[in-house]
Amino acid sequence: MNDNGPSLNLTPLDPGNDPDRLDRAVASIMEAVDDQLTARRYRRNALGQVAGWWRPLLAAAVVTGIISVATLASIGAQVQNAEEETGLAEAIGMPEQIAQWVRSDETPEPAELLLTLEDDR
Repeated sequence: MNDNGPSLNLTPLDPGNDPDRLDRAVASIMEAVDDQLTARRYRRNALGQVAGWWRPLLAAAVVTGIISVATLASIGAQVQNAEEETGLAEAIGMPEQIAQWVRSDETPEPAELLLTLEDDR
């Protein structure tokens, strides 16, 4: 530093000169940032973080649900179409009644089975 030049008087910038002005400035700054400070205090804990994400999580759950329902509906339609078409059992010559028993896990009476097998010959 050069001591030969004029010295600057910085006393007007000293906050200690006017304590009321300093208090008013601090109060106005704190009032301006109160909402942000409250939001930051709220988000500090894990529950606050999760609560802040509930809307995006709910939206993601709804989208996932819609996609799941659409997929299940599509698969259900494909299964119905496959059952209506000729199946493997009919293609290899198995009687239709026996194929239905196999698909439904229904146990036929021995007499029904015998009649079905005799009718096929």
